[in-house]
Amino acid sequence: MYRQWYATWNEILSEYDQRELTRRWAARFPSLDSLDFLFRCAEPVWVIEMNLREIVRETPEPVRALERLFVPNKLGCITD
Repeated sequence: MYRQWYATWNEILSEYDQRELTRRWAARFPSLDSLDFLFRCAEPVWVIEMNLREIVRETPEPVRALERLFVPNKLGCITD
């Protein structure tokens, strides 16, 4: 499934755009701070995203539940 997703986006967006969008998205979530190193080392996007998946798997559920609220379309839930 991941390869299919990556192949689709790889046809639409340049490597630079994918990297920048992923970097900006990941910056919202404190549990993904360790990805900063990979962004600075100019790793390919597929390497960064494979690491991202592993980090998410290892992140405790309470942290993931909190960080789900950091997704922009959910910010209204906090203030309501």
